[in-house]
Order: sequence, then C-alpha cells, then structure tokens
Amino acid sequence: MKHINVNIISGFLGSGKTTVISNLLKSKPGNERWAVIINEFGKVAIDFLVLKDKVNSSDEIFEVAGGCICCSSRDMFSENLEQIIELQKPDRIIIEPTGLGGLQSVKDIVSAYHLLVLKPVICLVDINAVNNPRLVMNPIFRSQIHDSDIVLISKIDLDQSGLLTTGVLDWLNKEFPPKIFYGTISNGELALGMLNCDSEQQQSTLNKPKVVGMFAEKATFTQIDKIYPSNYLFNLEVLKEKLESIPYLYRAKGIINTTVGKLSFNYVSGIFNTNNTIVDDENIIVAFFTQTPPENILEGLV
Repeated sequence: MKHINVNIISGFLGSGKTTVISNLLKSKPGNERWAVIINEFGKVAIDFLVLKDKVNSSDEIFEVAGGCICCSSRDMFSENLEQIIELQKPDRIIIEPTGLGGLQSVKDIVSAYHLLVLKPVICLVDINAVNNPRLVMNPIFRSQIHDSDIVLISKIDLDQSGLLTTGVLDWLNKEFPPKIFYGTISNGELALGMLNCDSEQQQSTLNKPKVVGMFAEKATFTQIDKIYPSNYLFNLEVLKEKLESIPYLYRAKGIINTTVGKLSFNYVSGIFNTNNTIVDDENIIVAFFTQTPPENILEGLV
C-alpha cells in the first residue's frame, strides 16, 4: 500500500483552523483525494457541519466529537484512522484537533501507523492572542505552539499597520524554541506548498531544546451548546451586541437562520464574522467560557 501524507493543523479556539482547511480543500490538486478528521470538544460539531457543506464529493470528512482525541476520544480517533487507511486510501489526511487539546498524543497516534507520513505540524496563532494576558499563560495554548514545527500568525488582515504582527513574532521568538518557519497568514489562505516542507528541515527541529514546565493535555474551559427552533431568525447586530455583553465568554460559533439568510458565524475576543452556508440544520450555537456561567446563559440571544 502507498504511504499517506498527514498534516495536523492546530491552534487554540478561534485561531482560524477550519477556514484554512476549507480553503485548502478548494485549492487542492484535482487528481488527489483527501480525508479530513475534525475533532470537536463538545457534542455539537459546528466545524464538521461547515466543512461538510463545502467539501468535494471525492473527499471525506470524519467527525470525532464529545472529547479530545488526545485523551477521552483517543479510541474513536484511532478507529477513524484505520478506516481511512483501509477503505478510503486517500493521498492526504488533514487532522484538525480541538482547540482545547494538546498535540503530542495526536502526533504519537499518527506515528504508530507505518503507512502514515507525518508532515511538519502547523499551529495557527490568532494575532490578538498576545494582547490577552490570560491566554498567553494558558498551558494548552503554549503547548500547541511548543509542540508544532511551523507557527503561523493568523488574521493579519486585521493589522493594518503591521505593528501587532511584529509584536507577536517577537514574542514567539522570545518565548519558544526555533521552528522550521514562523510566518503569517491572511484570510485563511495557506499555500499548498506549506503542507510539504523539506524532511531535512523537519528533522532539524526534532532536537528542539526542552522548555521547563509541564504542559497540560486539555484546557479548562466550560462549553455550553444551545439548539434553537429552526423557525427562529437572528438579527446579526443584536446577536453581536448580546455576545459582547456576556461575562467570561471567550468564543462562540454557530449555524443560524438570520434576517439575511442561513449563516455560520464565529465570535472571538470581540471579533465577529460570518459566512454563507447551506447546511440544513437547526439553529445551533456553541460557546466557550473561561469561568462556569449559568446554564441558561444562551437563552436570550434571539
């Protein structure tokens, strides 16, 4: 059997992983067949639904929901890999781990399959991350950067002056070991060539200096999912204002019916964006909190 290239595209909540993978699927070579494994921490798999809406019929999207593939969903992840290897036989597998999980266990599982060739691991870092003191000290956020081979600052289109980008690059170089590449990414556009870095370059990063301190495998966020009746219509401006007013809300995402049509949305640290979607599903919102909120916290968003 042929060897299969595997790319892990990681990053903390809201760093833009799903957008990058969606764009990669649009630009992949027409003669290649890809498989994508999406891991979401909660029971409602928003990213899976969004990608399923955009995927080519020749590709396959696999969902691992309800826990991190680094720990509680490890067996399901392994089963998906075995199914892909034996039945799908793709040219490439792309793995999007949950933004709340560590990387090392995922890398170890992939490396255990002799037919899989793990390419340099990519980590996306939201350009606004360094301005969040709580986030820069989060052990999962730091471990994702430390355990990756390529680090890309995402959403640099929000940095008109370039000063914020320079600040983040300086912080990364100061805080973490050398990488194959520190770079930037705008509008979720990742060059296909980035998926196949030179193997000698990758080998040079295997002897990275150890960073003192222990890294957790799972971050401590509270997730709340809410499904609204399909006949509910959301007003985007009202929704954004209400999200901004919720205490301890770090990120929210969802698929909703609105006054301007069916949309998927992302809200991270005050940044709200939407995309058109044809996903035929109920109104679904998933929210992540830095402290445990009341169970009915999402009741009044409509």
